[in-house]
Amino acid sequence: MPDYENLFSDQEFDKDAWAEKKQTEREAVYARIESYTDAMRGDGKLFRTYLDVQARFDRYSVGNAVLIAAQRPTAIRLADFDTWKREGVYIRRGAEAISILEPGKEYAREDGSIGVSYNVKKVFDISQTNAPRKVQPAAVRDGRLLLKALMYHAPCKFAASPALPPQQDAAYDPERNTLLVRPGLDAPVIFRALARELSQLRLQDPEAARCAAYLLCRRHGVPMDAPPAPAAWRDLEPPEFRRELTSVRDAAGELAANMERFFAARQPQDREAR
Repeated sequence: MPDYENLFSDQEFDKDAWAEKKQTEREAVYARIESYTDAMRGDGKLFRTYLDVQARFDRYSVGNAVLIAAQRPTAIRLADFDTWKREGVYIRRGAEAISILEPGKEYAREDGSIGVSYNVKKVFDISQTNAPRKVQPAAVRDGRLLLKALMYHAPCKFAASPALPPQQDAAYDPERNTLLVRPGLDAPVIFRALARELSQLRLQDPEAARCAAYLLCRRHGVPMDAPPAPAAWRDLEPPEFRRELTSVRDAAGELAANMERFFAARQPQDREAR
């Protein structure tokens, strides 16, 4: 027989127990971030998995991209239970939630600076729901348009240079503030070279620049081999490693934002051409 007696007992909300539970959840999530970051420093496969996730979820923090890579690296669209429900979508029975972090309230530190507390948020990928996984049609953009977008609002000039050696597709000339490109290259080769050189102008590190270029290439469907983690990073502690990744993400994000501004400015022309 069902037990209904607990309906009549005096059950007050235990704020301390609730706070302890939330703290335990946060500690588990932070531990997962540390563990995955520590592992991917020397594991090229794990590092590529993170890069691929960060490319798909380009607006997510490095910490959240690490969490997704650690829990569901194939995720393509995430939302919490209530958001899916509002869309008329339901989570499949037995689906395991993905834990990420979302900013909570601000607080004053002992030194007077302002910090932000983070809460654990449970989300589910579309593959864990009853929603059909419709493939969104990618914007079809030819190579010339992608290159023009990548060059939009760049901090340097561009010029073709037959003097570049065969093994060098592009190089920055600081004296002329000009990015030189070897003539006769295909659009994907030029895109990779420009993405790498423009990223290096921001990062001052060729290996980190390759990582940023990879994020841009993945975002725009340009093939590129995944780079390893920069050798200089491999002895860093996990928090320092993530700070370097944040710099890479921000450099790629700045270039991507310029590209989006270029495409947005073109929309009236594209509509007229249809």
